[in-house]
Order: sequence, then structure tokens, then C-alpha cells
Amino acid sequence: MRTKKGRTTRTIEAVVVFRDVTHHHHHHHPLQTERRRQRQRPSSSLFLTKKDDQNEFSGSGRMKRDNFDDENARRVAAIEALVSKFADETVPAMRVKEVLEILERDTEKRVVFLDCRDAEERAVSVIPGAVSEYDDGKEIKTEDEDGKETIVICYCTIGYRSQKKVQELKKRNPDVKAYNLSGSIVAWTHDPRAPALVDPKTGKETKRVHTYGKTWALQRKDYEAVVHKAPLFSIVKGLFKKK
Repeated sequence: MRTKKGRTTRTIEAVVVFRDVTHHHHHHHPLQTERRRQRQRPSSSLFLTKKDDQNEFSGSGRMKRDNFDDENARRVAAIEALVSKFADETVPAMRVKEVLEILERDTEKRVVFLDCRDAEERAVSVIPGAVSEYDDGKEIKTEDEDGKETIVICYCTIGYRSQKKVQELKKRNPDVKAYNLSGSIVAWTHDPRAPALVDPKTGKETKRVHTYGKTWALQRKDYEAVVHKAPLFSIVKGLFKKK
């Protein structure tokens, strides 16, 4: 564990990465700034193209909007059904909306997103500012130098691997405030309040998301699903079998 003198902790480094990726240099949390920016956008931009927006009240515009919403509702229900097959009630978890509420309202907490996916998946897109180097739970401090409590939000495609990571972190350091993001990055795309995913190489917003396999291609309809080039049967075998 590093000391405070002359050096910063890995948690603080994670926050710096958060700011670098999203190109914000203010004291506000980057996602809090993005949330304020989104509230200034017309709500229709979350669902419709400019052409569709112009026809929102026409017959064709309403039909497209209804089809879009119906398909997304089906996908959200499918996500919840999949999560219910492996969710462990003994593992702390949060829904996307709960995390967003903390980012928006709770100034006493610092949120660090821990991406538990492999390099191929992370190369497509990440939650803004997410880090992936926390392999040792002891390196995550529960309180920063500014007195803010740090909570670690672990995520993967839909929440299975990140649930395992939370268990690992809690085993190594029982005091760490780690939570599994229920539905993970796929669920993130469905919340209209959530900032857009970003390309980690450019820091720019993207509508592409790696869904690991076709089974988990349940992203919001206006996102493009990317899957592994070859099936990883050895990894996913029995993933959703009942315990």
C-alpha cells in the first residue's frame, strides 16, 4: 500500500483516468457533468434520428417510436431474466439507476468503475473512465485523502463475471465497498440518463458495444452489438445452468 507522502493511491489514479478519457478538467465528477449536459438535449434525441424526430407526430413516426420502445422493453425483460439465473443475493449489487443517483446526488462518495472484461471487449467501448487494473482488492482504499468514501462498481457484459470479481475483492479486503452492476454494460445502454459509452482509444462517444456472444446481444436497439470472433465454449459452458 502506498503512503500519502509524495505518491497517490491507485484509487486516485483511477479518478485521473476518468477525467482524461472524458476530457473534463473541472472538479465535478465527469459523469455528473455529462448528466447535466444531457439534460440540455432534447429528449427525442435519445430515441430518434433527426428525420424521425421531425415526423414524431406523424403516423410513420409514431409507429417507429412504438416499435423501438417495444423491442427495447423486450430486451430489458430478457436481461432481467438472464440475471435472475445467476444472481447471488449474498453479493452486493446495484442497478444502473442507483449508480446514476449516487453520481448525481451523493457528493460524499467517489465512484470507480472496474471493467472486468477482457481486452478485446474493452477495445470496443467502455463506461466513461472505467479502469481495469484492480486485480488486488487491498489496493482499493475505502476512503480517499479528501475524505470521500470510494465505492467500486464492477461490470462486465451482463454481470456474471463482475459478480465473481466482487466476491474476490470482498474476500481480499472485507472493508472494500464493491458492488456488482446488475445487467452491467448491456443494461447501461438502456438507461436514457446514462452517459454514452466511449471508445477507450479516442475518448469519443460510440454506439458500439461488445456483447460477448449473441445470447447477450440485448443492448438498446440503436446500439451495434459486437461479439467474439470465435465461440468461447470453454468459458461460457454451463454459465446459466441453475445451481
